[in-house]
Amino acid sequence: MFPQLFHIGAYSQATYGVLVALAFLAALAVIGRLARGAGLNYDAVLNLAIYCALAAIVGAKIMMVLIDIPFYARNPGEIFSLSSLQAGGVFYGGLIGALIAAALYMRRKHLPPFRTADVFAPGIALGHGIGRLGCFAAGCCWGVPTRLPWAVTFTNPLAKSLVGVPLGIALHPTQLYESAAEFLIFGILYWRIRKPHAPGAIISLYLILYSTVRFLVEFVRYHDQPNPFGGPLNTSQWISLVLLALGAAYWVRVWKRQPVVSTAAIVLSLILIGGLSACGVSKKDESKASVEAPLTQPALFTVPPEQIAHLRIAAVQRTAWTIAVHTTGTVDWDADHTTQAITQVNGPITRILVDTGSRVAAGDPLLYVASPDVAGAISIYKKARNREDLARRIMQRSKELLDRGAIAVKDFEGTQADFNDAATDVQNSLQALKIYGIAEQEIDQAQRQSVPISPELAVRAPLAGEVVQKLVSPGQFIQSGTTVCFVLSDVSKVWVQGHIFDHDLPAVHVGDAVEETNPALARTFRGVVSYIGAMVDPATRTTPVRIITENPQGLLKKDMFVDAVIRTTIRKNILAVPVAALLHDSQNEPFVYVEQEPGKFAQRSVKPGAQQNGSIEIVSGIGTRDRVVSDGSIFLQFANSFQ
Repeated sequence: MFPQLFHIGAYSQATYGVLVALAFLAALAVIGRLARGAGLNYDAVLNLAIYCALAAIVGAKIMMVLIDIPFYARNPGEIFSLSSLQAGGVFYGGLIGALIAAALYMRRKHLPPFRTADVFAPGIALGHGIGRLGCFAAGCCWGVPTRLPWAVTFTNPLAKSLVGVPLGIALHPTQLYESAAEFLIFGILYWRIRKPHAPGAIISLYLILYSTVRFLVEFVRYHDQPNPFGGPLNTSQWISLVLLALGAAYWVRVWKRQPVVSTAAIVLSLILIGGLSACGVSKKDESKASVEAPLTQPALFTVPPEQIAHLRIAAVQRTAWTIAVHTTGTVDWDADHTTQAITQVNGPITRILVDTGSRVAAGDPLLYVASPDVAGAISIYKKARNREDLARRIMQRSKELLDRGAIAVKDFEGTQADFNDAATDVQNSLQALKIYGIAEQEIDQAQRQSVPISPELAVRAPLAGEVVQKLVSPGQFIQSGTTVCFVLSDVSKVWVQGHIFDHDLPAVHVGDAVEETNPALARTFRGVVSYIGAMVDPATRTTPVRIITENPQGLLKKDMFVDAVIRTTIRKNILAVPVAALLHDSQNEPFVYVEQEPGKFAQRSVKPGAQQNGSIEIVSGIGTRDRVVSDGSIFLQFANSFQ
C-alpha cells in the first residue's frame, strides 16, 4: 500500500519500521502506566519490556526460518540477507522469545510473574495492533483472493519487490482484521485490568482472545508453505490452539476452585471452551455477583478467646490527608548568593589572605596582586597632579598681572583653560585608580607622608559569605578579567535540585513547604519550593524543582543527596489503617486481616498507597465498615500458615 514513508537521495525510510517503533513506544507507555498503578517496580518493568522487545525480534526471525525451513535449507545464505533482516518475522516466535526472556528476568528481579504479565498484556495488544498497520502498509501478511466489498488491491510495485504481494488482485485485508481485533482486545484488557482481578487473569484473557482471533484469521490468510501433519491447520493455528488451551486452563482452574462465580465468568468460560462456536448450550441460571468480586472465597481463621486479648483491632477510618510528594534532591550553592572573585589587572600574586572555609565580609581583601598596570596608572595620576599644580600657579600669576594691566584678558583666559584641562586629566587618572580599588584618600595620605603608593592591588570580596573554592596559589600570574581567584557563597541557604513525576505536578506549587533529611545528619532541614520547571524530561518523565533550604551551621554540602517531602496544600479524603496492619504474603502481595465476626478473621488483599505518621493509605480492598487487626497481625499470619 505505502511501503516507503519518504526517501532522500539513496536513503529511504520504510513505513513498517516507523510504525513498529511507534508500536513499541505506545506499548511501553501503557505498560509503564499500568505498572505504577499495580505498585510494581517501574524501572524493572520498563527494563523487562526492552529485553522482551529484543528477544521478540530474535524469536520472530527464528520462527520465520523454522516455518519456511525447506527454503532456508536450500538457501542458507538468505537467513542473514538484507531482505530477511528487514522482514518483520512471525509474531508467535516473537511472543515465545519474549516469554522466555520475561521468565528469566522476572526470576532474577523477583517480579511477581502473573501480576507482571497482566501489566504487559494490554501493551502487547496495543503494540501488535499498531504493528499490523505496518504490515498493511508494507503489503506483507496478505490474505487470499475474495470478492467481498471490503477487499483491498495492492498496486505498488515496490511492495511486490519487497514482500511478494500480488498486484491487481482483490484480497482479504487480513492485516486490518487482526489490527482491529487487537485494538478491541486492548480496550477490553485495559478496561478489565482496572477492575479487581486475580493475578494472571488479564494475561490468560489475552491469550484466549488473541489466539481465537489468530486461529480464525489464518483461514483467509495466504500461505505458501505446506501445513504440518498434512492437515487443514497451519503452524500458527496449532500454536493458537496451544495458547488457547493455556489461557483456558487458567480459567478452568479458577472455575473449579470457586464455589460461586459470576455469570460473566461462566459465559466467558463456555465461549472459550467452545472455541467461539454456537454449540447450542443453554446458559444456566447463576447468581448476579459483581465481576469485581474476589475470585476465591476467603477462608476464615478462628482465634481462641484466650488469645483475642493479645490482638488489637482497629476500625478502618476515612481521614483527610495533605498530599505529600516524595523525591530525592541534590544540594547546590545558592546561585543568587554565589559569585566569583576576579582581578581587574594582570600580574603575579604577592599575598593570599584567605583560604577555603574562611568567612569574609563584602569588601574584605582576599589577595594582593603586584601589577605594572597599577604602577602605570599611579604614575599617570601623579603627573596629572603635577601639571594641575603648575597650571594653578601660572593662572594665579596671570591673574595678578591682569589686575595690574600687564597682560591682556585673552592671555589670562588661556591660562584658565590650561588649568581646567589639567584638572580634567587628574579626574580621569583618578577614576582609573578607583577602578583598580585605590581610593583617593590613600593617594593623598601617601603624598602627605612622602611615601610611594604601593603597586599592589587588593582583590576584594564582592559579597559576604564563605570561601568555598580557592583556585589560585602564591606567585601565580593572573590575567585581568579572566582568572577566577575564589568562589564565594552565602551557605546559610542552599538550593536543593529535585525532580517530580508528571502525575505529581498538579499537586506541587511554588511556596509549598519541604522537609529534607539525610541519613548521615540527625536533623530535619526545612525549605520552600521556589521554582518548578517548564518542561518534562522525556526519558525520566520528571520535571525539575528548586527548593531554597535553610542550612544552619552549613551542614548541607554541595552535591549531597537528601530525601525531600513536599507538603502540598492539597488535601484528599482517604481510607487509612495502622502501618502494622499491612502484611505481605509469600508472593509479596499486600493484605490485611479483617474481622468477619467476633473471633473470626479473613485475609483480604488490598492496594496500599502513601504512608504518613504511622498510618498507611488503602486504595482498594476494604471499606469504612471493616475492622482490621493492627497489633498482633504477625501472629495471625504465622498461625494461619500452619492451618
